[in-house]
Amino acid sequence: MTLCIVGSAVVAAVSVEPFIGEREREVTDWLDIGFTIVFVSEMAVKIFALTWAGYWSDAFNRFDFVLVVTGVLENVSSPIIKAATSAAGSSDQMVEGLATGLLLLSCPK
Repeated sequence: MTLCIVGSAVVAAVSVEPFIGEREREVTDWLDIGFTIVFVSEMAVKIFALTWAGYWSDAFNRFDFVLVVTGVLENVSSPIIKAATSAAGSSDQMVEGLATGLLLLSCPK
């Protein structure tokens, strides 16, 4: 699991917009989806094994839950935002800004 966390961090670090092309962006998007699937699977197995109450009683699991849900929201919202803004003729930077804004809004205060 540590390798997945490190891999996900590396993908996030190299996917900075000005430094990668369209093909590289597509690869990093698919890698991000793959890592998110791994993290969701891990969370589901833990919830199944510990039950919801047992899972939620651990502070680290609650933190992990917030991170996983945020990752899912990003992966679901990014294509929707990109499609909506490209139809309106907006730039990719605006799409990234909106996706980041949604991520920040989805985090608890």
